[in-house]
Amino acid sequence: MDGLRKTLPPAGTLVAFEAAARHVNFTRAAEELSVSQAAVSKHVQTLERDLGVSLFHRRPRKLALTEEGRKFYQAVTVSLRHMAQVAEELRQLPGEARLIVSTTMAFASYWLLPRLARFRTRYPEVDVVLLASDPYFGDVSTTPHVSIRFHRPEPPGDDVRLLFGEEIFPVCSPAFLEGKAVSGLSGLAQEPLLHLEEPRLEPMNWPVWLAHFGIDLPETLQGPKFPNFNEVMFAAENGQGVSLGWRHLCDDALATGRLVRPVEETLNTQWAYYLLLPERHQAFDQAQAFADWVEEEAAVSRGS
Repeated sequence: MDGLRKTLPPAGTLVAFEAAARHVNFTRAAEELSVSQAAVSKHVQTLERDLGVSLFHRRPRKLALTEEGRKFYQAVTVSLRHMAQVAEELRQLPGEARLIVSTTMAFASYWLLPRLARFRTRYPEVDVVLLASDPYFGDVSTTPHVSIRFHRPEPPGDDVRLLFGEEIFPVCSPAFLEGKAVSGLSGLAQEPLLHLEEPRLEPMNWPVWLAHFGIDLPETLQGPKFPNFNEVMFAAENGQGVSLGWRHLCDDALATGRLVRPVEETLNTQWAYYLLLPERHQAFDQAQAFADWVEEEAAVSRGS
């Protein structure tokens, strides 16, 4: 234990850093944690002094993770989410109608959360505990009651339900296009591109996507890089460039006008979203109800 105490950063700084890195915004992190923006900034500065590196690039009206910050964020979010998951399991008492749902941060933020109120209206007695994390840790399909995962090919399991396949296309904010005359994919490739750094999701990077349409890019691409979908969408909505959007995760932003499609080309991938209901939880009525409800919502999403 002495070794951990000597090598781990101060515990309070980790929660503040995780929130600040996830939002890429000190103010929004402070609102989430119910503390002041100055308190979050102080925690991050304490952590940076402890580690001896800068975790954020601080620019006027813009915050971005450094390479060291992205690396540390991946480690911190996995560790804290894992601890949160185990804590929730320990808090459960027999007979409680508490339903644990595990999925990715992107799916939770952009698809599930905007619809979850409808489930609560139908089943007000069910307490949904949402565990969202990127990247994945362990065998996430065996601990939660229900898991929703992005897979290629179909994941193993005796109750695996296909929700929908995925399409990839460019998106940006309306403000970004003001005064621009983007001429097809060749013109689009000359604009500032926002990059999602996720090796597991190769079809979702710009070189692979543009090559599918016969557009070659330089080996070294310019433009900011982001470790998760939430960050790259935040940057796109704030006019920082053009990102690759995923249809079912971008539908609401497109419908409300926060994002637009600068070109019409779309790439259908072999990836899809699946709902997994582990055998040990298939007799749990609340899990079955949630799985059936998600299927209903997915059918509406496929038709949109």
